[in-house]
Amino acid sequence: IPSSALFSPPTFSYNQPGTYNVRLVVNEGLPDQVNLCKTIVISPVPSVNLGPDRSICPGTSTVLDAGAGFTTYLWSTGATTRLITVSTPGAYSVTVSKSGCTAGDAVNVSLYSVTPVNLGPDTSVCQGQSVTFDAGACVACTYLWTDLGTGFPVGNSRTFTTFQTGTYKVTVTDAFGCHAMDTVQLSTSPPPIVTTNPLYDSICSGGSTNISLAANILGTIFSWTASGSSGLVTGYAPGIGESINQVLTNSNSIPETVTYTITPSFGTCSGSQIQYIVTVI
Repeated sequence: IPSSALFSPPTFSYNQPGTYNVRLVVNEGLPDQVNLCKTIVISPVPSVNLGPDRSICPGTSTVLDAGAGFTTYLWSTGATTRLITVSTPGAYSVTVSKSGCTAGDAVNVSLYSVTPVNLGPDTSVCQGQSVTFDAGACVACTYLWTDLGTGFPVGNSRTFTTFQTGTYKVTVTDAFGCHAMDTVQLSTSPPPIVTTNPLYDSICSGGSTNISLAANILGTIFSWTASGSSGLVTGYAPGIGESINQVLTNSNSIPETVTYTITPSFGTCSGSQIQYIVTVI
């Protein structure tokens, strides 16, 4: 370093790290001179690198690492550790120190955009009928359907068709490894069965049918169509309800019949049709 003969020499800056010896010679014109030596250690400026900005999946976290070998750490979150785990998008910075020297770095954390999955409301179908659930279109995505009752996978395509009662979950994984999930429950109902018995009756012309309809499931709705054996019997019509009360007239001299074809329904489930025959005398 440059020498100086001044009582207060100018400030000197060290441009390179290393160990330096500084000697002060005090000359007062005496035979003996006073020598003072001091060793100065210049430490390298610390370097911290949090890496490039990054994106994470919603609901996940990432670890930010300021690196080892520093004396102190101070993050923008207030943490004082080498590592921090973050799950919230935003800008994060750290200041590190070593041997009295400081350095800092910052990184931005953002969230990938994930399309939600919606399988719709829980569904009930008639026993033996199938239903198809659709997880929706997704570019470069994979699909995994799971039966939550057994825990076993049951499908790996966009749609899943089943007729079995259960709760099903679909997991959609996009190109970034982010997951979107939804569950749906499928229940089935047995078809209603008409229990009205007997399935025939005879009435006089001008009389009412008075047919009470019953089924094995409470709340069953009945619909019917009707047809006559000839054009000489009248008064019948299609309808819906729990009973058939229609006044039938026979203008023929011999008995005529009216056939009611009855369909029982409960919810979305329809049972087998039966025929009820009324003879009009």
